[in-house]
Amino acid sequence: MTNNLSINYELKLPSGTRNVENSTPSREYNYPVPTGISQDEYYKALHKQAMKAKSQIGADLTKWRNAVGNLEDKKVPKKRTKESDEEENETGE
Repeated sequence: MTNNLSINYELKLPSGTRNVENSTPSREYNYPVPTGISQDEYYKALHKQAMKAKSQIGADLTKWRNAVGNLEDKKVPKKRTKESDEEENETGE
């Protein structure tokens, strides 16, 4: 018998994001973790599967980050800094 480490995600991409070959913005992964073994072996197997999941999801997210590119800059307003506020006050803007 096995248990599964299940991970799913659904990305909310900005409009204009180009498609990524062999990928979809939502994904589910299942990583089997054996049962009926010692506690130490179980946690070693779980850790191994968690590292596989981390690697796979990291690769997926990197593809999407590259596809989004600078589109995200348009979505999130830039943070105002104290310095830029002071400059505006000096120039009267």
